[in-house]
Amino acid sequence: MKRLRMSMAMPLLVFGFLAGSAAFGEAKWKLAIKSEYTQKVTIAGFLNIQDGITAGYGGATYYSSDGGKTWERGRNSSWCRFGLEILDDKNAWTCGNQGHVRASHDNGATWGAMANFGPMEPRQCRFLSFPDASTGWIASPQRLAATTDGAHTWREIELPQSMQCICAIDFLSRDKGYLLMSSGVLYFTKDGAKTWSALQPDFNGKKFLKQERPAATAALRFADEKRGTLVALTEGENLQWAIFKTVDGGKTWQEESPPDELKALGEGVVFMNHEASVITVTDTRGKAIYVFDRT
Repeated sequence: MKRLRMSMAMPLLVFGFLAGSAAFGEAKWKLAIKSEYTQKVTIAGFLNIQDGITAGYGGATYYSSDGGKTWERGRNSSWCRFGLEILDDKNAWTCGNQGHVRASHDNGATWGAMANFGPMEPRQCRFLSFPDASTGWIASPQRLAATTDGAHTWREIELPQSMQCICAIDFLSRDKGYLLMSSGVLYFTKDGAKTWSALQPDFNGKKFLKQERPAATAALRFADEKRGTLVALTEGENLQWAIFKTVDGGKTWQEESPPDELKALGEGVVFMNHEASVITVTDTRGKAIYVFDRT
């Protein structure tokens, strides 16, 4: 009987592994949503192809549960928003000017004031990463801090002098996390940012933008210590979007082919969900939000 149960379970295990591999990077990216908007937007993010949040100038926040077909205004009072993190279908955070950090626990409908972090533009906060509802990182291009109480308090993290301009962050757990510099250097900590290890991978010779724009032009997500995905706007003769994945903890990165609609943008602000299965790019000039998935 035990052998029979095992033989019946094996196809399910294999199917689950293959499905997980496809979600991580085997399937091709495709455009799932194009949502034109009229509200003030500096950054937008979709948790999946239904639930999305926008944040913008004057503290304007909106949320959608129908794939961006309609947007409802959230209740928020703050200065301009430039950073966004969406953990799940309840918890989200934004940050921006005047150091204002805001948290929502109802999918973007209402926002409450949390502990401040960061100065005004052009050095304002624009990066947030929460592996759970209590634990998170927050960053501006030159500063990093951590919370263990859902952003009620922040503990500033002293960075090595060799670190330059942060362009993406990903906090995996209470102790482990990644920082990507605009120089292409990738830093990793296993002890809660007490010490850092530096990697200098080759991203096919591509160069990342320094964070001179007000919101993020790169997004980094690791499923675990080995498997990660990076989406970034890169410099060259023209600005181009690039997608990379790693299976060895960031030592080497394989470039994926961006969908045609993403290639055509050449500008924008990016957000990626925790599963690295949905990419949101906001074209603030064209007032449209593009959502790509590979599920």
